[in-house]
Amino acid sequence: MKIVIIGSGIAGPTLALLLQGHGHEIEIYDRDATAEQRAQTGWSFSIRNDSGLRGKEVLQKLGLWDTCVNELAGLVRTITMVTTGGSKLMSITVPPKDAMLRIHRGLLRCALLDKLPPSVNVHWNTHCVGYKQTANKAVALLADGSEVEADLIVGADGTHSQIRNQMKGDKALPHGTVLIMGTAKTNIATKLTKDSVLFTLAPGLAVFYVNYQYKGDNMSNWGLITRGTEEDFEEIRQHKRWKGCNERTEEVKAKVLQIVREYKIHDVMPRIIEETPFDQIAFWTAFERNPVTGWHDGRVVLMGDAAHATTPFAGAGANMALEDALVLTEQLNKVTQDGLDLEAALTAYEKQRAKQANGLVLEARRRGLAYVHNTGWSVAFKLWAPVWVLGKVWGMSFASRKKKAFWGATVVAVVAGLVKGCQWLRR
Repeated sequence: MKIVIIGSGIAGPTLALLLQGHGHEIEIYDRDATAEQRAQTGWSFSIRNDSGLRGKEVLQKLGLWDTCVNELAGLVRTITMVTTGGSKLMSITVPPKDAMLRIHRGLLRCALLDKLPPSVNVHWNTHCVGYKQTANKAVALLADGSEVEADLIVGADGTHSQIRNQMKGDKALPHGTVLIMGTAKTNIATKLTKDSVLFTLAPGLAVFYVNYQYKGDNMSNWGLITRGTEEDFEEIRQHKRWKGCNERTEEVKAKVLQIVREYKIHDVMPRIIEETPFDQIAFWTAFERNPVTGWHDGRVVLMGDAAHATTPFAGAGANMALEDALVLTEQLNKVTQDGLDLEAALTAYEKQRAKQANGLVLEARRRGLAYVHNTGWSVAFKLWAPVWVLGKVWGMSFASRKKKAFWGATVVAVVAGLVKGCQWLRR
């Protein structure tokens, strides 16, 4: 079967690797000029096996887990909540089997692409703008006017997927938050930050910091998440926000430091930001897609963010992309090995993946709004204190207590909103 994959982020290369050895002819098309070109310069994410996620399992299957842990990143064993002044509120220990891999997006992407065999052709600087279908083929339509015919087209082209736009007729939606991320090579570390994701929350602002090893160097990945209005979004895309500064200029770093100091964030953060190179700082708005069903149209199927674009607040996006690739591979192999009908295989893939993925999109939306529309103390006690209590008092697993605590926090927030609404109506 000839399979054309649109997009070489995380989902696309993973699918290509998993399909090896099963008689498929695979090509990847991506709009980036090279593997290293990517706007999310400072972005990192967590790969794990908890809360029903299977990202770690997929990397192990590819033989990349140990490489990532030992050479490219590090494991997170605790989640620590601190005040803006740096005092510890609480710390949650992650069981060894649930320890999370925190890895820079670009490093994982390159690790996946480097493992591709020569038989997989990656076409860079090639933008797919849509598709069409014939009686027994799918055709990818490229921006230069050329066409590529295939037995199956996989739309793995991200949040702003052109394949998704055509298939479902919708667009990516702004979440209402702005993300500013950076990565620095630095030796700044405290007892709080060793093997830990460090969270600080203030009214309208969430800050995280994680420390990890990369080829013997100590790396610091940090991020600020704050509120953003719809009017901000176009300005950011055009690099005009913050009095015209570009996302690769000194003014951006100065603005980030100003925000951190205005909120009086503990001294670790400004020191790390000051040591972050300008070209390792990026900012963008968080976008998502509304959950949908019907992930395929004939011989065209969606996966990764193209199928279920989510904000980063549930820490699940990369894990979902990896699992999409695993499940789709299993179904496509049934087509070639067992004679399963392609339509049935694509339907089975969606049936296995859609419920969990769409649920996590909504959960990430709820968490994001909680983080930036509450005070630091309220988020700590609404979202993270229940996780700690459920573990200490009832001994629940880390995954179980996270799920119960976040759902409980959602119920509390809804009830509180209804009470406030009733009080307002009585005035």
